[in-house]
Amino acid sequence: ERDGVYWVLLKFFPNTCFAAVKDGKLLGFLLDLMSQENPKQGFIYMLGVEPTHHNRGIGTTRIHEFEEVVKEKGGNEIYLTTIPNSHKALQFYEIWVQKKGFFESGRRARGVMEKVVTL
Repeated sequence: ERDGVYWVLLKFFPNTCFAAVKDGKLLGFLLDLMSQENPKQGFIYMLGVEPTHHNRGIGTTRIHEFEEVVKEKGGNEIYLTTIPNSHKALQFYEIWVQKKGFFESGRRARGVMEKVVTL
């Protein structure tokens, strides 16, 4: 949607936001940013995959693309936030970070958990 935050991030942060498109259909996306305060830190804002395409590597591939951007920029940390009752997201992130080093760095308002992955 042109007026949404998705459009803004994809339009103005094309080097850090990634989409998976097949035959003109959006199958998945990763919206993320590099920190303006600390250029060694990336932040995953939102990951989405069409439910009919779960477990096909779409989300994992988008995250690997962002990892490479963070590394190329000399970064070594990726932050993300998630809501504790977002069970599918938590399962996905836990699988991803098993090899990366993962810890909960704190809780924010309304129970949002902040996570950090060290590259």
